[in-house]
Amino acid sequence: MAVVNADSLRNTFGGQLQLSQADMEERMRETLLVRNGIYCARRFTIDGYTLTWFVEENQIKLTGPDGKLLLATSAIAFLHQQSSGRQAA
Repeated sequence: MAVVNADSLRNTFGGQLQLSQADMEERMRETLLVRNGIYCARRFTIDGYTLTWFVEENQIKLTGPDGKLLLATSAIAFLHQQSSGRQAA
């Protein structure tokens, strides 16, 4: 079973965009989201695509460069999609 953490999501997101590790490290922007003083999500952005991981719910949302929602699913399902070879972006 896949372990959900920032590294696994970051790597899966970059893999779905077919980016090398070097491209991900150089170009991906990462933001922590805090609501009412409490950490609630982590956002990864690259080339206009945004992956937001809602930590407590363990859900992700992926939006494209046009801002449209491409995928909303559990973080586990997102990680599983990569290992099965399916592409979301």
